[in-house]
Amino acid sequence: MPTTTSNDGFRSRRTKIERGIAIVVAAIIMVGLVVVYSTDRAEVKSSSSQPNTNNDAISSASTLSTKYSPRGVNFIISRDNNSLFQNPADNDEWLTYHHDFFRTGFDSYKLKPAFSPSSFNKNWTSSNLDGSIYAEPLVARDRVFVVTENNSIYSLDASTGKVIWRTNLGRPVPLSDLPCGDIDPTGITGTPVINLRTQTIFAVAFLKDTHRHELFGLDIGSGEVRFETAVDPPSSDPLVQQQRGALALNYYAERSNTTSSGNNAANDGTITGARGEDGSKRGVIVYVPFGGLFGDCGQYHGWMVGASIPYASLQGASSSNTSSGNKQSLPLLSFKVPTGREGGIWAPSGSAIDNNAEIFVSTGNSESSSNFDFGNAVIKLSPELGKVIDWFAPGNWADLNTSDTDLGSVGPAILDNNSSSNNKSSNTNSYSSQSSRSVRKE
Repeated sequence: MPTTTSNDGFRSRRTKIERGIAIVVAAIIMVGLVVVYSTDRAEVKSSSSQPNTNNDAISSASTLSTKYSPRGVNFIISRDNNSLFQNPADNDEWLTYHHDFFRTGFDSYKLKPAFSPSSFNKNWTSSNLDGSIYAEPLVARDRVFVVTENNSIYSLDASTGKVIWRTNLGRPVPLSDLPCGDIDPTGITGTPVINLRTQTIFAVAFLKDTHRHELFGLDIGSGEVRFETAVDPPSSDPLVQQQRGALALNYYAERSNTTSSGNNAANDGTITGARGEDGSKRGVIVYVPFGGLFGDCGQYHGWMVGASIPYASLQGASSSNTSSGNKQSLPLLSFKVPTGREGGIWAPSGSAIDNNAEIFVSTGNSESSSNFDFGNAVIKLSPELGKVIDWFAPGNWADLNTSDTDLGSVGPAILDNNSSSNNKSSNTNSYSSQSSRSVRKE
């Protein structure tokens, strides 16, 4: 049962640590504390000096349209033109793993031309938190958000490290409950993602009471639980699937008169969402990757799961700080790496998303040594996860499989605003027709 403790109210005044990289956060794994560095001496200024990044409240979400393009925001329309996606590519806050969904790890906002690591100064060290930290801390609204393997989410003051609030989402899973692994206990391992439009932080917790992975959405100001849904891949065994990769998200807006028909019904981008004033369905899609545990036990696979969350589901927070009334059952989008076993999507960065809202993931080894099954590969997926658009695998993928050497130990990063082109020769058939190929055709 989620519980929230708070030491301070949510300040309405937004501040920004200026000069060079705004803020650099180092999570100390296995210690459970956070150390924050900045370049030169931090100066705190009001939000009037910041660019507009369209951080409107939920009530303003219905204004989304293809003509509405505020500074710092890219609106993306998928290939079939049924869904409208948004991918923040340049933001002065740190809302996702490595800053943005290209996974650049680079914040260009007022970066000093002569930047040097020697210019870093230690600002503060937090008090001991309640568990190990494997996820990357995030920064938004003068807060540093940290998650622990005890299934807790912390909001720390970005200037002092003081705990503003802490929400515990439930008991984590002890290693003794699992057939293998190396994290004890397992709670929140993957890096969360923050959506400023809805003022929500999303994180996946592994819960002892159910042995299930649950996606939670919390109000970033108060820590109250707004939303909860199960996100275990369909027909999978949660005890052998690990949620290690970072979460990602995008917006969608689909016209209410869009229908599916024929063989394209599963791949046309149809996603359930809240209805906007213009008759469109709108909401947030949170992408969740899965792999296996240390030791490769059990019948696990690489999975990518998408939870399409209507805006209406995020408008209310539980006043009692419990999940009752907030837990929902949503149909999940999903992609299963077509291996006989293994092929996990386990890199800490999770997925990267390009300017067409297409999703890039990398996979670990599979058991195959003869037929290519997308183990040790980079795969480009459609936004609704229903189609493999393109893929790459090294020529020695079979050797990598045999030696348990994972291409997927690191995730993809998008360079130069990479996007698809209809004129480019690429593998556009489904993965079933590509299973005999080992190297992507250019």
